[in-house]
Amino acid sequence: MGEPRYRRPVSVLRTLLAGAAFALVVSLPFLWLHEEAVTAPVVFPGEAIAAGTVAAVDCPFRHRRDPGVTCYRAYVPQDHDDPASRPISIFATVIEPLGGATKADPFLYLEGGPGYASVFRGWEDYGPSGNARWFFGRVLDSGRAVVLVDTRGLGLAQPALDCPGLDKAQWEELKRPPAQRSTARERTAMQACLEALTDKGVALDSYHSGQLGRDLKILREGLGLNQWNAYGVSYGAQSLLALLEADRDGVRTATFDSPSYGRLDFLPGDQAAFDRAVEMVAAFCEERRSELYQDLDDSPEIAISYMDETSNDPCTGNTLARLEQVLIQLDERPLTLRNQPFANPVYLTSREAISLFHEKLYSGDGWKDFAYMLSHFQQARSGYFASLSQNNIDWYNSLSWSYHDDTFSFPVYLATTCTESDTRTPARGSPWPLMTAEDAALQRDGCAMAGTDWDGRRFDASDHAGVPSLVVSGWRDVITPPAYGEQLAADIGGHFVLNNEEAHGVVFWAWQECELDMMVAFMDDPAAGIDAGLCLDRCREQAGPVRDEAAAGDRVFCRDIADNDALSQMMMYLQAEDYPGSVPQGLLP
Repeated sequence: MGEPRYRRPVSVLRTLLAGAAFALVVSLPFLWLHEEAVTAPVVFPGEAIAAGTVAAVDCPFRHRRDPGVTCYRAYVPQDHDDPASRPISIFATVIEPLGGATKADPFLYLEGGPGYASVFRGWEDYGPSGNARWFFGRVLDSGRAVVLVDTRGLGLAQPALDCPGLDKAQWEELKRPPAQRSTARERTAMQACLEALTDKGVALDSYHSGQLGRDLKILREGLGLNQWNAYGVSYGAQSLLALLEADRDGVRTATFDSPSYGRLDFLPGDQAAFDRAVEMVAAFCEERRSELYQDLDDSPEIAISYMDETSNDPCTGNTLARLEQVLIQLDERPLTLRNQPFANPVYLTSREAISLFHEKLYSGDGWKDFAYMLSHFQQARSGYFASLSQNNIDWYNSLSWSYHDDTFSFPVYLATTCTESDTRTPARGSPWPLMTAEDAALQRDGCAMAGTDWDGRRFDASDHAGVPSLVVSGWRDVITPPAYGEQLAADIGGHFVLNNEEAHGVVFWAWQECELDMMVAFMDDPAAGIDAGLCLDRCREQAGPVRDEAAAGDRVFCRDIADNDALSQMMMYLQAEDYPGSVPQGLLP
């Protein structure tokens, strides 16, 4: 038998050191990624590029090549009031009509939010098959180019501000049982992001609409444009007013769609609009059901044609009482949501349910989605297999999207909201609060961390009276009630269109119908006013007879249609009293 092979004694210390070294090497990339995940990469333009420069650049889109699309960077001061401020850039895309532009006054699209990108949204939501051309088709057909802009801090601008670490902290919080939830982790992630941005040279208090207006003037002049037609949707109305303040002579016409306007009380204003929308859903459900059943009683022979609608009717019982009961039920027994087997669930409480209800009311058919969701929540069951039902998966995906939206910048939202609205006044009490007291405190803390605060100022449309203006509001808008649009139109001396078919974002989300035609006709000849008949004719086309319509001067209001098929597509069933020429104040927050 041979001699046993000599074995070198193993050093415990050496083993530990080797293991630690290996672990460090393996973990370095992850540690780096973890640090970077606090913010998105912060990229400033080169210092050699002078503010005021506008340069053509390659378009970085993932879509088919379109010879009618060109891209530009406009280099602007981070702080227009500081001559020594470092340059940043905004990103613009110009979409030409396929046959070339025949008019020299392009259409400038200003996205809402605040905090949503425009170029990225325009090409990712409506590309890769080039659907941006479809979305802006009526404008392009008028012979005008369309200009989309990622304004300061957003999308393809430099720097683009984002807090992925905060998004992750908020999403992870939903995975905790409600009793273990806290805003402490979100506050820590928010502070880490805002401090990191500041350390990298970002002046957060400069990312608001007042600076944005002067950026757009530099862009217009750099593109060699004498004037453009500006359109602002939702909070884009504030951007448009800021543009008028900075560059009045460069704006040929101004269209305000579903505008945020007036003294913007962040918490009470949003809550009042949501409460109003919920009450309108409840009122419509009652009116619609009584109208439907009255018709069935009067005409029994048509009962079969309504059988499916009545058997699946989401408007069953007292809507407000049902909603209150569902919210109590969800807090007592939260639903678990998964999007795939064995995945960690998120817990849906009343807070998340209200967020989903709020999201549903954005759309034109929102009342119906709201009512069906309420019914589905009432029928929801707990348990592993129930967590994988189609409804639960849809709710999971909706929540996930809201926390992982690449087109949204939280730092820009925060800087703009804190600077331009009152974030300190609490919302009035509501059975369905959009924001808890802890959430509101987190918002106020964010304003303090960003070094931004509201000083009582606001953009006043009366400063720009005489600018050719068209203001369009949706009767059932959950975000910006029609009173905002009516007041803006009165202050600026513009035309006012009130539409009760659509919710938020009437002109483009009306699927390119009468409001788009009206806007294009207005751009073609601002002095001619608006053609009220365009929208009234559209009412007549939907169903007949028209129960109630009005065109008082420049005001247009298509009341409702008597036909039940049309009623089923509308949220608000109004009585047949004469339209008084202004929105009844009792129906507004």
